Amino acid sequence: MENSKNYHDEQNNLNTMRMREVLDTLPPFCKQFFRGIQEYTSSRTRLAYAYDIRVFFEYMQKNNASCAKQDIREEGKRLLEKMQKDQ
Repeated sequence: MENSKNYHDEQNNLNTMRMREVLDTLPPFCKQFFRGIQEYTSSRTRLAYAYDIRVFFEYMQKNNASCAKQDIREEGKRLLEKMQKDQ
């Protein structure tokens, strides 16, 4: 039992370190989102969500001319506000 707890704690610590690295590449408002779901989700789930959000912003930069030269950390919220459903 002690080994499994150590493994779990070690994985949580690794996920926390990875999460910090990913959050450094995302707009600041993302931190608030992850704080809000921390109580109800595992560190692995939050990390997966963070990777998905980063992939989304990277996709926007690569495939949308108006996003290509913008810094996602600085302009991420504005980009989301400008988005509209394709008709």
